[in-house]
Amino acid sequence: MELNTVAQYVYTEGLILPQIKLNFTRDWENGPFRKLIEANVRVPRQTMGDIDAQLASNRVGILRMRDLAARYGADLLLVAMSELQAYSEARMRSAIRALPDGIYEGTDGLDNDGLDGPDPVVKARLIVRGDEITVDYEGTSAQVRSSINSPFASTISVTVSCLKAALTSADIPFQRWGDAPDHGDRAEGMPAESAPLRAGQITPAKLFARVQRDDEGAGHRGTG
Repeated sequence: MELNTVAQYVYTEGLILPQIKLNFTRDWENGPFRKLIEANVRVPRQTMGDIDAQLASNRVGILRMRDLAARYGADLLLVAMSELQAYSEARMRSAIRALPDGIYEGTDGLDNDGLDGPDPVVKARLIVRGDEITVDYEGTSAQVRSSINSPFASTISVTVSCLKAALTSADIPFQRWGDAPDHGDRAEGMPAESAPLRAGQITPAKLFARVQRDDEGAGHRGTG
């Protein structure tokens, strides 16, 4: 529920809620699940208000999707969704093609791990080939005992977000482009997904400020 900067295990960070099926009226509206959450946060009024707002926004999204399906038909709506995804991917590939083929490398790090461990180091190697980018984090520090680790799913999300922010504009619909045009490679020694006690590799978003090619070509090692 709150960030515990000295937590060494997920059990000390808050409640761990498995995937469960709930009835909104029975379990949430003054129900046992809502009471469970309220009893485990320091500011229940603000926290429950935030969750209620998220639930309400999801509900509005459902209603809007139903309205679109009723107005244009489900088949046309699915076609429009696919076209939007294809448009987004095409724009991203076009932005990547504008970069010179080659290898872009960057190294960054944190002052400390929040406890008494070694200073974490983040390394990234971006390989640009045509309209695709491969991102390799090999050489990045392994997981640490504090709570600054990033799970594999978060690493992928940060990678895609940074590439989009650095290479494209805000008018391009945001989505995950699947396996293309960007690829994320797991670094050697990255903890397996089956080990949930601590998270995965450290990949701060600020990393990409160091690996972007500037006007003078700093940080670029061409291979063409």
